[in-house]
Amino acid sequence: MEDRRTEMVRALACAFLFFLVIGSYYVAKSVRDGILVHDFEAGTVPKLYIAACILTLPIAGIVALLARRWPRQVLIPAAYLACAAVFLAFRMAYARFGAPTSLCAAYFIWASVYNILTICLFWSLTNDLFTKEEGRRVYGIVGAGGILGGAAGGTIASRLAQQLGTAELLPIVAVGLVLCAVLFVVVHYTMTPRGQAVSGETRGAVALRDLGRVFADPYVACIAAFVVLHTFSETTVDLQSKAILKEAGMSRDQSTAFFGSFYAIMNVLALFTQLVVTTLVHRRWGPRPGLLVLPVATLLLGPLLLWTPPARTLALPLFGTISLQAAVIAAVGIPLMAFAYSIKQSSKELLYVPTDASVKFQAKPIIDTFGFRLGDTLTSLLALLAGSAGVARVKWFAAVGYAGCLVWIVLAWRVGGMWHGRRAATAPASGTPGGP
Repeated sequence: MEDRRTEMVRALACAFLFFLVIGSYYVAKSVRDGILVHDFEAGTVPKLYIAACILTLPIAGIVALLARRWPRQVLIPAAYLACAAVFLAFRMAYARFGAPTSLCAAYFIWASVYNILTICLFWSLTNDLFTKEEGRRVYGIVGAGGILGGAAGGTIASRLAQQLGTAELLPIVAVGLVLCAVLFVVVHYTMTPRGQAVSGETRGAVALRDLGRVFADPYVACIAAFVVLHTFSETTVDLQSKAILKEAGMSRDQSTAFFGSFYAIMNVLALFTQLVVTTLVHRRWGPRPGLLVLPVATLLLGPLLLWTPPARTLALPLFGTISLQAAVIAAVGIPLMAFAYSIKQSSKELLYVPTDASVKFQAKPIIDTFGFRLGDTLTSLLALLAGSAGVARVKWFAAVGYAGCLVWIVLAWRVGGMWHGRRAATAPASGTPGGP
């Protein structure tokens, strides 16, 4: 019973840390998406995704290298503080230069890298704090903390974007990341499980030249392919949505407010899914059903984007008065993103628990950053084939994304089955001190 109480305290501490991580993430994401819709033509968006992918690989490589040299109690807070400094630098640049296209593009690329990097590092910690069976019991709770943070971050962006201006949200992101760095240190030194040895390195990490052997493991390779296929199909829907929303003609601040409301509602639905469904599914069946939910939902809801609605406006709670086109975007995007950030996210992270430190702290940053952006890039290259017409309602573009969903379903089934065959548990918190 004492072990279960300790396990729950660790889960709640991680949930609160995830609240701060995701809250900051959604403020930054609302700014990014508002800039994207207002400042760039639809044909430019794929190029920005490609640029983000190119930048992601060296950053992921640096993280993998530092994971070999630095213990996690140094690596992760340092990464969060560095990200906070970059957001403050962007705020100062906006104050000095205004909002030229080059600066908006640089922010989009940076925010696209930051978003997945900070979340990846958080889960690297969490996956190292819990065993496989503990993860089945508590990952629903940990994920719920992040969903509450997303609702809070989306609400902050929605309420303040038009009052303060989009650029004034960036210092809020920086403050959130500083709090994340401080709380991480507290969680690490007070919540590390019993009896861990002090180590200058993360035990089990390998030299970069040996990472190829890590990725050669069929289980790790399947996780990587799953991430790429997930992003490929998800970005198909995202690019279509952004192109359609561009037609609504909203201002930058209106766009930021729309996405703030969008993310706030989405996170409420995600929280319900996480609290009511995720833990129950994990305890009974493991991660496989949670990996399958999103591709199936995408196949069912994605085709709605091919419909051209009449030019009407609607008054909706939280959103205010928006076009019917924007309402369709919300109807499709909110449930898909809710599943992505609740049951699918927790199920994917559960896959990493029965792995060693070389996967959690080195392969995972590459998979979850570069692999994620590689999926974006593949979709973006297809979008460029549409030329000046864009991808708003191009049927062949949508069909390729749906074909990707079918392969995604096969991979989800396969890797979910492989998870059950992994050893029952791994020693948590590898190579970390047991106290201050």
